[in-house]
Amino acid sequence: MQRKIIQQSRTSVGISLPTKWVKKNNIKKGQEIDMIEEPTGSLTIKTKETKPVVVSRYSLNLDDLSTFQVQRIIRGLYRSKIDEITLNFSKPKIYNKKEKKYEDIYPLVERLCRGLVGLEVIKKTEDSIILQCFVSKDNIQNIETIERRIFLMISDFMRKIMQNLDKFSEFNKKVYDIHDDIAKFCDLYRRNIVYSELHIEVKVNKYLIISLMDKLTDILRHLCNEIQKNKPTTKVKNFLEEIFNFFDMQHKLLYSQDQSFIDEVVEKRNYLLNKIENEKFTISEYRIVSESKFILFLLNDFYDLKRVKEGEGG
Repeated sequence: MQRKIIQQSRTSVGISLPTKWVKKNNIKKGQEIDMIEEPTGSLTIKTKETKPVVVSRYSLNLDDLSTFQVQRIIRGLYRSKIDEITLNFSKPKIYNKKEKKYEDIYPLVERLCRGLVGLEVIKKTEDSIILQCFVSKDNIQNIETIERRIFLMISDFMRKIMQNLDKFSEFNKKVYDIHDDIAKFCDLYRRNIVYSELHIEVKVNKYLIISLMDKLTDILRHLCNEIQKNKPTTKVKNFLEEIFNFFDMQHKLLYSQDQSFIDEVVEKRNYLLNKIENEKFTISEYRIVSESKFILFLLNDFYDLKRVKEGEGG
């Protein structure tokens, strides 16, 4: 096709672009395009590829659901690639089976959003709420940084438990907040894994290990309840300290370059398991000790993740 040269200034000329080509390539005013001079002397016009923003939407009817179900479903949607969630309802309240009472939907949803990084209410009507997650592929955070942050938060939780064993009632009031803060980062981590370009085996192992950390946080919360009800003896205090130190060893194992360190960790785990089996505990002592045993069974999963990380060069 032929185009007429247009004088734009004393030193430059221009041509108009064909309307059909402009529409086909979605060219907008002010947008930059590349002009490549070929060896033959001809010019090639190339557009800069722009990927459209794809918003994944999900609609959920809250009628006949309990607060527990709503919490689990929204957390599950957040962990996946859903960017926008529409909650529809015909009644302003929802049943809380645990408390055996009805709860207002709006405060429930706002509380859920506070527990999930980047999830915000963007619209409310009498019979619907629209949520949008601002954690997307375009602003994915460093997975390793979040992973280390979660481990440090759990280690700090354990340290605070040990520091407050003799004055536990006051600390126990803060336990749910500590638990919820760690859970928030666990869910953020899961969402980032889904968006990441990691090898599928790495994704699976990372997803597994962070699910175990989420469960471990629940167990630490239950452990605090047992400590509150059963004052720990010196024997229990010493055992908890060893168990918590072992968790730090498992964490160190993930990033250690010393291949022989695994032998040290395995030896320590076997020592602690034998100690539990052979030690005589009272019922109240064992209620506390049994909650902490879960940490000892994480080793296989830590080692599997270490193996996969090394195989991927990470």
